[in-house]
Amino acid sequence: MFRNPCGHRSLKLILKSNRRGLSNAAQRFPPKVRAFPFAFSTEEAILRLGVPMSIKCWGRDFFRSVAARLLPGMGFQPLRPNRIQAIYLPIWLVDAEVEAQIWVQDHSDKSETIERIARVFFQQSYVPGFVYEPLSRISLNSMLFDRGSTIRFSEDLLTQRGTEILCLPFSVTPFPLLDVARSLSYQQATISEQLKFDPSAVKANLFAAYPVLVPIYLAQYEMPAIDTGDPLTFTAILEAFTRKGRIVTEDRDREQAQRILNKDPNGPDFFKRFIDYLSPREFWVNDGSNSISRFAPLELHATMPHVKLSQGALEKWVNDAAATKGAIESYQAKYFPCSATESGVNVVDWDDLRIREFTDEEKMANRVWMDLGRMWMVNKNVEEVHRFYPRRVQRSPWRS
Repeated sequence: MFRNPCGHRSLKLILKSNRRGLSNAAQRFPPKVRAFPFAFSTEEAILRLGVPMSIKCWGRDFFRSVAARLLPGMGFQPLRPNRIQAIYLPIWLVDAEVEAQIWVQDHSDKSETIERIARVFFQQSYVPGFVYEPLSRISLNSMLFDRGSTIRFSEDLLTQRGTEILCLPFSVTPFPLLDVARSLSYQQATISEQLKFDPSAVKANLFAAYPVLVPIYLAQYEMPAIDTGDPLTFTAILEAFTRKGRIVTEDRDREQAQRILNKDPNGPDFFKRFIDYLSPREFWVNDGSNSISRFAPLELHATMPHVKLSQGALEKWVNDAAATKGAIESYQAKYFPCSATESGVNVVDWDDLRIREFTDEEKMANRVWMDLGRMWMVNKNVEEVHRFYPRRVQRSPWRS
């Protein structure tokens, strides 16, 4: 189940902790904080979770869950979780233009490297503003955020659709991430065999962070007991800012299957082969995508055409770092030690001009600036081509 790094508390203890220490978190939110309203109620969430969670619970209450979904109003009840809680997760959506000195392998002579200045454009990157394992390692970023409408947070949002909402406070900010990049060794700053960067030269030309509260339902389910031991439990997340939100769960199917096999080692061979086909991944997503691992969509621009080939490697490098176990706790312990040891501590300087409201006007202003930066890099790229490949350019059939 989802655990807090301090003491490995269970979901139940986390919820108790939230009620005691986080009930007044919203009172400290300034007007810069915006929130997505909950798109549906707790009962609707249970209904939506019913069929997929009955499958994850190995068929428990499956037909009732299907009937409840297909025949509403007929009295059928879907699989119900042991507990469910509506929660506002504090996150940062980041628009940034970061510049660094890079070394790229020369395509014509792989023994040579070329030094250039590169700019990386991060548009709507996802940085968790809270520290709860493994929830902080799951990216709930969505392109639908730009299409959805947020409102300024107020205490009225603490109760929606007849449900009391738990609101987690912001316990980290994204701004020290630049210091993290600058503190890397040259070995750690090696993205791939073709690309590496100078950590000491990293700087931000633009850094805008939008504090947003994202609504989710957090539910705990119990698998059927296999033996006299405790039954396996797992936690599910249901995005609630849209009716088309994803469902993310801990994937404990392989562990449950192994329990069944341990109880009956002489079971059929097909079941043993079935275990090998079960996903070894930590999380299961209902749409089958790997979107929960994508924290930082980015564009890499440098004054050389083929550097674009390294963009995928850089994006994977950033996303892997964000999803690393223990990374967010280490980040909090180093840069926000007070929030790691004391509850209710405000770690955010809300007067920081880099913190902007998640409104169309603010986003447009920052992204127009980033577009200008992209255009500048494209022009520099054209100049580079003319300088190093003049004959090829002169002979181009496209030149008039």
